[in-house]
Amino acid sequence: MLRLLMLSSQVEAGTAKDMTRLEGVEVGEMDDLEAEELFYRYSRLERNDKGIEVEIKGIVRELGLLALAISLAATYVWRTPRLQSNIKGYLPDYRRRRNELLSRKPESLIYQYSESVLATWETSYHAIDDQCREAAALMTILPFLSFDDIFLELLGVNIQPESSGSTDDVISTTWRSIISLKKTLNLSKVEECFEVLQRYSMVQWKKD
Repeated sequence: MLRLLMLSSQVEAGTAKDMTRLEGVEVGEMDDLEAEELFYRYSRLERNDKGIEVEIKGIVRELGLLALAISLAATYVWRTPRLQSNIKGYLPDYRRRRNELLSRKPESLIYQYSESVLATWETSYHAIDDQCREAAALMTILPFLSFDDIFLELLGVNIQPESSGSTDDVISTTWRSIISLKKTLNLSKVEECFEVLQRYSMVQWKKD
């Protein structure tokens, strides 16, 4: 079973709000030290370089001290060798994606989700697309499923679409064509896609 991490906090907050008559509680931003600690944890960078410390301070401030944005950004740094060796390359990447995002997204969305989270998510998404286009396409389907209960069987990975032509086969063929028109998608390929998404903290395996 997989859990869609990028949606969980928003969905859980909305669900919790519907379950109570009490007023909602706004969770404030982290302080600088907490934000830096979170970045170090997910990026796995060493703390032995003063230049790195200064750069990370700038990054977490740029991300608005938002936990989701920082965890996505740090995971992206961890999975990108050129940034592991030179963290100064992150902010130019982020600002380029943020500028692209703000130039086409309506202001209401920026207000609701924050440009920090949207821009860091898009940076990670494009990195995933560069590594595995099928994984990026799969990511566009996952938000339509229950974020906390994604079974591989839901994707028909045990069904071969070239078999008898049943209704299940048609459904399986349809979602497979959305992800890839050229490559055959079997269980191994779908697992590979989820592995890439997990590397960038987009999904998480659950033991059950």
